[in-house]
Amino acid sequence: MKTVFFVDSVIEFEGDTWEREPCPGSELAVIHVARALAERGAMDVHVVCRTRRPGCYNDVHYHALGTESISSADAVVHVRRYWERRLDTIASGRRLLWLQDTSTEILSLARGATSADLRASLARFDALVFVSEWHKAEVLSAAGLFENEVLAAAFYQPVPAAPPTEGRMPARLIHTAHPRKALADVLRAWPFIAEARADAELVLCGHPAIYQESTFYFNGRQITMEEAVSSATAGAKGRVTLMPRSFPQRDLLSVVASASICLHPDASVETGATTVLEAMSVGTVPAVSDLGCLPELCASRGVITPREGPDFAKRFAADVVALMTDGERRLDLSRRARAFAADKTAPAGLAAQWTALLTTSPRVLMPSSSPAESKSVEARSFSIVSAASISPESWSRFCSLPADVWITHTRDWYLIERSAAKVLDQWFGVIDDRGELSAIVPLVLLTGEPKVVLSGLIEPSGPCFRPDLSQAQEHAVGRVIVDAMLDRARRGGASEVVLKLAALSQKGIWHAPKGLLASLRLARFAISESSLLVVASEDWPTRISRRTRTQINSARRRFEIARAATESDLSTACALYCDHAARRGTFALRKEELRSCLTGQAPRSRIHIASADGRAAGFAIAFELGESASLFAWGIVPEARGTGLSQALVFEALADCFSRGITRVECGGGFGAMHYEGIDEFYRRIGAKHVPALMAERRLSPRAAREIRYVVR
Repeated sequence: MKTVFFVDSVIEFEGDTWEREPCPGSELAVIHVARALAERGAMDVHVVCRTRRPGCYNDVHYHALGTESISSADAVVHVRRYWERRLDTIASGRRLLWLQDTSTEILSLARGATSADLRASLARFDALVFVSEWHKAEVLSAAGLFENEVLAAAFYQPVPAAPPTEGRMPARLIHTAHPRKALADVLRAWPFIAEARADAELVLCGHPAIYQESTFYFNGRQITMEEAVSSATAGAKGRVTLMPRSFPQRDLLSVVASASICLHPDASVETGATTVLEAMSVGTVPAVSDLGCLPELCASRGVITPREGPDFAKRFAADVVALMTDGERRLDLSRRARAFAADKTAPAGLAAQWTALLTTSPRVLMPSSSPAESKSVEARSFSIVSAASISPESWSRFCSLPADVWITHTRDWYLIERSAAKVLDQWFGVIDDRGELSAIVPLVLLTGEPKVVLSGLIEPSGPCFRPDLSQAQEHAVGRVIVDAMLDRARRGGASEVVLKLAALSQKGIWHAPKGLLASLRLARFAISESSLLVVASEDWPTRISRRTRTQINSARRRFEIARAATESDLSTACALYCDHAARRGTFALRKEELRSCLTGQAPRSRIHIASADGRAAGFAIAFELGESASLFAWGIVPEARGTGLSQALVFEALADCFSRGITRVECGGGFGAMHYEGIDEFYRRIGAKHVPALMAERRLSPRAAREIRYVVR
């Protein structure tokens, strides 16, 4: 089988392998995949590119553009050739498109191109290959394509195995990306890191020259990398090493392996983030921003600092310093990062995936169902019903779904809420034309100022779909849910719609309602660790470090922490909640809505309040859900920061839950406040595990009656 990679960029060699000369990320990916496919022995692999040194290297034939006919190839992989006009004449075999850029970047390559143009261009290919799941969702969404309309795959960028290295420096930080992506924020964060850690050193490896550029845009002007580093590191210049040139990848991996943390506070919106994958492959922990694919790559394997909000560089520096200080956590993340890279980026493994894709019959779209099923799907319809009108039998059948459908809380949560008539008007279900329940959307509230329609604030898994729905059925159900949420928003004068969607089941199985994601045509998509699942064990209190236990005991001596017992305590908890939510800028219940939840019979609330000298200083609110519980929200006043009160409140709330027979507790459903005052280490010590969640947003067109922003959490 003859396979040709068609690349309209420069790939040059100084010898016979990629090891001898620096090369940009997308070109490196072509080199590694082509070589791995050739080594499998079943393909005749060619690369057509801009080169002055054609030849056969590692069993791959390299040709200069215009010198090799690709019309006779069995499969042609067009690398970043999004707007190829001669597609039908230059290749008769299977045609694939390997995408590397965001939809915005792709559209910018063709003057006046629209989303409809992008859709038409992508639909010409037999298959699309993306470099991350985020990348796939972002481009397909922008093009208005659903996953059942195209054959689309997401393969991570390949990274070869690095030679073994020794002598990792615990205080060495490294940055290796193109300067335009993140160097500005690395240099802004460096003074804070250098001040906090006198032993810290920074190594900078990325050079614009690798992209045939001599300067880059920095602080309002075009300057060289040397000028940028000199102007930004005056205070700690002697601890910054600027490598004089870019390295070949093999040498670069050895340099990266000598550092403990790779800094990549990206501002460019990465689609594949080769530099981050390189760091992970050698066990160097990534510290990144939350843009693009970075949360997908680094969730539970690195440190993620949200870019949104003031003082990003300072917050990023604080996260890096905290990681430098916690050697045990750094070692754990390093092991996770290396394991992830070994599993997802090994060229041999990727070659097997590529082979399966390349040998698929031409012009076959990804089927969403069998023909018989498709016909039945067309005949079925879905509609919204209030929770009160759903029969108990239908509800019970839905709650008897397999265990891996329930992401964090158990089905008890839904059964308990079904028995609480006062909250049923806050729920709705989706039924099919046979009256069978197909999805539940919990706790739909009109809240906040400006007003927000939100689903699943307390229940972190949000809308729950039946797992046996086909992709077409999920899409239909998603449309019904979106329309219902929009209708409630418009009738209530809301400015936003907020949904939560679970990403992983307890068994690690992906179960994201793809139909709903596609319905929203999301402009942004990411995975974040917005929920934590704490599993109880008899010895959980003994796992807390001596330092954290000292902080908790110190806070207990300074503050009185007690269960709320009076109406005044309830009012205090509501006021603290609202103040804390306002400071954090999170989606929150209004005071009267929170009070209604706290005084309800189901779910039963557990409230702790901390005070000192007669003044309230912090709160923690938990809800009991059968054998599970949700640590819904907690927070402290600004004056109590640094006192250990956060850990003490969480400790008391968890201890209270476990003493009542609760077997597991979800934390972070109300506020994503885990990364604060060392609470990360506290959760990890007591056996918490991460439950990723989906996030995305999109604004409606100006033609809509009211502009509403979708956020999927």
